[in-house]
Amino acid sequence: MKTINLDQNELHDATLVSLSFTWEEGTCFVVFKTWEPKSSTIMFSNVTELVVPKTHPWGESVSVNHVRLIDETYVEIEMQSGDTIKVYAESASLMK
Repeated sequence: MKTINLDQNELHDATLVSLSFTWEEGTCFVVFKTWEPKSSTIMFSNVTELVVPKTHPWGESVSVNHVRLIDETYVEIEMQSGDTIKVYAESASLMK
């Protein structure tokens, strides 16, 4: 995966607005509303696996706890609800 220039705390407390996946292209866009005037989007390309639970083990929340780059192909987005979104992809880029 191409490295995302992302401080792990950069999206802490951001609001997860939407997550979209285009099957044919294998692209995933995750849109966040931050405290800055613009939103931030992570674009994943050549996605091989996408896991999006919404079970709220810690209670309901739309806020991000943190984003972690686990290895070259795997990113976790932990929500303050306790759900962890998992994306396996060839590349990812942060767009502001």
